Amino acid sequence: MFRKLSYAACAFAVGLKNKVDLPDSPLLSDNSVSKLNLQRCLMPRVSAGTGDCQLYVGDRIKRAVGFPQLTACCKPLRYKDFIISYDTKNRIPNWVYEHLQYHKFYKDDPCDRRVNVCPYNEDNQTGQEKPKFHPDCRIHGYHRADVRDYCDTEYELGLMADPANYPFDSEACAETQVMTNVVPIVPGFSCGPWFDLQCYIREKLVRENKSVYVCSGPLFLPSENDGKVQMRFDVLGEGEVSVPSHFFKVGSLSVEIKSVWHYCA
Repeated sequence: MFRKLSYAACAFAVGLKNKVDLPDSPLLSDNSVSKLNLQRCLMPRVSAGTGDCQLYVGDRIKRAVGFPQLTACCKPLRYKDFIISYDTKNRIPNWVYEHLQYHKFYKDDPCDRRVNVCPYNEDNQTGQEKPKFHPDCRIHGYHRADVRDYCDTEYELGLMADPANYPFDSEACAETQVMTNVVPIVPGFSCGPWFDLQCYIREKLVRENKSVYVCSGPLFLPSENDGKVQMRFDVLGEGEVSVPSHFFKVGSLSVEIKSVWHYCA
């Protein structure tokens, strides 16, 4: 017997503003762009075999927990290990959905010869350089954000799908650097409560429950000024990338109920 449980938390981007100078980053060359599997946005990928573990990650998520409602301005984009609902109006993701599994993080078999290939992890054993931010050519150029939009601003490039979630998969780790996965954050945001929440999901929820579905994304919440409720937010660069006021991260997991407890109050 199984029961769906949800773990939810909200991290707030407040108060931390410092001058940040980000270098320009060239767009991908034609050869680099060709490495993106554009068919992922057109049809599901089903591997040879049976069982949910063989289904494309988006199909597994949709079957297990479902997707948030899509809007007119969003474009669903498939990647190897996560799916993004991209907001073409604000030029940031609406949400990013990941399926985190125990066997992709930890090695229990002494014969497992996988090495940590994600250059963002401290125990990376390959010595390779960190992948650069790159655009997704499935998005029209008018609706794309660019790293140059962040130059000479008070904001940094934040990632919704964390590269640390893919320690043994260089392709999935590199795909987290796509600009459709990027949102503006204040300096230090990803090192505070947001980082603690990500570690909690990886080190506790995934380790104890083997499989966790995680949805992350930005929020635009109104503020009250002189008795009036207003929606105000910054926009960055020529692309007018919208800066959210808050962020959310929700994890859904399945647990086996071995005994039933009744509480009375």
